Amino acid sequence: MDYATTAIFLMEMFIKILAFGFAFNGPKSYILEVANIVDFVIVTTSLVEIFLQGSHLSFFKVLRCARLLRPLRMISKN
Repeated sequence: MDYATTAIFLMEMFIKILAFGFAFNGPKSYILEVANIVDFVIVTTSLVEIFLQGSHLSFFKVLRCARLLRPLRMISKN
């Protein structure tokens, strides 16, 4: 389930970046909106955790807490 939700949010992020531009495409750029910054951080931390899943560093336990923001983000959008 984690891989599926990460893939969905990653695709949404890429589509928005293609549509609005990442940073230097005017005031509607992807990274200039607060909600998109939160999305970017959540997707990035999810990807880092997936790629470094085998390591048992305590820092990566903190990244798991950031994944809890994904359902809250979905609820706030709807």
